[in-house]
This record gives sequence, C-alpha cells and structure tokens, in this order.
Amino acid sequence: GAFGKRHQPQSSRPSGRVVVVKFGGSALTVKDKMETVSPERMSEAVAMIRQHMEEQREVKDPERKTQLAIVHGAGSFGHFQARKYNLSKGVNGHSESIYGAALCRQSVTKLGHIFVEKLLKANVPAVSVSPFPSTILKDRTLSIEGALNCTKGILDAGFIPVIHGDVTLDSERGFTILSGDKIIESLCRSLKPMRAVFITDVRGIYDRPPHENGARILESLRIDRDSGEMHNGIELKTTKAKHDVTGGIRAKLKSAIRIVKDHGIEVFIGKVGTPEAQDALRSLDVGGTSPTEISGYNKCEGNGGGSQKSSNMNSGGTWLRSHHDV
Repeated sequence: GAFGKRHQPQSSRPSGRVVVVKFGGSALTVKDKMETVSPERMSEAVAMIRQHMEEQREVKDPERKTQLAIVHGAGSFGHFQARKYNLSKGVNGHSESIYGAALCRQSVTKLGHIFVEKLLKANVPAVSVSPFPSTILKDRTLSIEGALNCTKGILDAGFIPVIHGDVTLDSERGFTILSGDKIIESLCRSLKPMRAVFITDVRGIYDRPPHENGARILESLRIDRDSGEMHNGIELKTTKAKHDVTGGIRAKLKSAIRIVKDHGIEVFIGKVGTPEAQDALRSLDVGGTSPTEISGYNKCEGNGGGSQKSSNMNSGGTWLRSHHDV
C-alpha cells in the first residue's frame, strides 16, 4: 500500500552511475600464505575507495555522482580450505566436506571483516554483505540471488556494499563456491552499471604471465557481442596459483568478456593503487574526458612497470569493450 508507494521513487532510480568494483584476492592478500593480508595492497584498496568517496562529495549534480558496489575475492582466505576439502565440486551430506565448507566460510568472512573494518576507520560507510545462506546455486549456476538482490537498496540508503566470495548452498550439490567473479556478473545483470572494474595485483591483461620475458600489456580488447570472441586475434598464455579454486586470471578474463558480451558494459582490469585504476572508478564526465580506445600492444619493462604512455590514455590497464562500440 502506502509503504510500497513511498519507496517506489528510490527503487526506480536509474543506476547508470553505479560502478561495480571487484577487488581480486591478489589485490588484498598474499595469495600463497594462508590467511595473510598484504598490508600495502589493502591500504591502497582502502585509499582508492576513500578518495572516490571524497571526490564524489564535491560533485554537486546528483546525476553525475558515481556510487560504488564492491565485491572482493578470498585470496589466501578460504582458498586453502576450499582446495583441501575439494569444495568447488560440493558434496551432498559428506561430513568431512561439510566441516571444510564451514572452515572456508569462517575464513572468507574473516577477510571481509578486516576489509570493512579498515574502510570504516577511513570513514567509508561500508557494510559487509554475505551471500550465504540466502544466495543459492543450482549445480554451480546462480539460481536464487538472495542477498545480492539487496545491493540496490543498500546503495540507495547511502551505504557502500562490500560483498565477498563465499561458500553457498547448492540445491543439487549441497553447497559450492560462489566466486567474486560470478557475483560481479550477477550485479552487472541487476544493477546495469556504467562500468565494471576488476582490481588485481598486476597492471592489466598480458599476452603471457607478466613475470615472463617479453610480456606485453594489452591496452584494449575488442569483444564480439555475438560470439564473445576477441577481435585482436590474440591467444593468451595464463597461469594460476595452485590453491586458486576460482580459476585464476583466465576465469577473470572470461568473466569480463561475458560482462561485455551479455550486457554491453565496458570493463577495466588494472592494478590496485594506480592512477588508471582510480580513473576507472570515476564517472565519464567527472574526470574530464572519456577513456580513449587504443588498439594493439604496449611493451612493458620489468614486472609490469615502466610502461610507455599513449595519447589520452595511460597504458596501466586493459579495457574490454564491445567491438561495435569501438
């Protein structure tokens, strides 16, 4: 009745000024040391969010304000337990796996609490959102959105939602892993954000693992929305940490490609704490000019640093856009 009508204007507010940001586990933790936060990268992540919030206070026109919906991976929190107990497969009723799932959940929520606590100390009104138990999968595919459906309401109320990858119930497998990448895809479907941003510990997508000689950062990947194929004609060589049950960088790239293909939303992939990553959080007209599409490669020296700069766009990151938008 009247209660529903009173809330109607908020729920129908367009969310084109939302930017969905996923901080990978590698952007917050030391991935090969169990339950170890990277103090430097965690501080950089918090600083990015705080700076964005402070900038938005200066934006007077509400139509130009940008809100952040934040997702984060587990990194060294959760992945070790998930690997030990083989949780990505899910085991209905197996007592050892159920115990492992409970251990994994406790670990991922621990990282979530650390991240939110540091955001709160930086005066960011962050609230933790756990997919378990309301978000339910069916054979590892999202079936019931649950808590993820509350994200718009959380943003409308003025909070910054911080959603973590989780162990969730699965109607066929008992339980399984819900990765941060699957969560960001769900939010792109429901929020229709202006952009999705993946923050990692490297400067973007390389044509091979960045520690290998001659690794080159790919500034721009053009995605065919019909086929999901990359138009650059590039075959990527990738690796992942042994305990990373969510698929490593290849899974992140596939997720980013699906976001462009299925929703027509541009995606940025870059390194925590870099100016390019900070720029990607901004509305197109807050920072002045729109990011410019650059084709081809940029040779990088060393471990992702010392990159050359191209006109109108730094090479410290990778943009994925629809081939038709180029």
